[in-house]
Amino acid sequence: MDLCYERACALVNEPVGGAMAIQTSISENEQNWVIRRELQHAVLLYLAENGSAKWGALYSHFYQEKTDEIGSALQHLAQWNHIAVDLDGATNITASGMGQLKNGK
Repeated sequence: MDLCYERACALVNEPVGGAMAIQTSISENEQNWVIRRELQHAVLLYLAENGSAKWGALYSHFYQEKTDEIGSALQHLAQWNHIAVDLDGATNITASGMGQLKNGK
């Protein structure tokens, strides 16, 4: 048998530290997605129950543990037209946002 072939087979069958890193990374990504979805749902619920709120007030209200998850959650809600932001920063839930809220998380 060729030495290169044997080494290649050994490399393929060796557990690679990168595989664990990829698995960990996927679970962290899934966890971040769940956090963002929960925040999006909470923002929609808050706006449905309380009416219009300033973007900055929403950001401050939902800011958790000094991470920027609420920033990306708000941006995604606006991007998907689930919330509408006026020029003065007033944020309202849209019909699409109400539909998303009714359909669950």
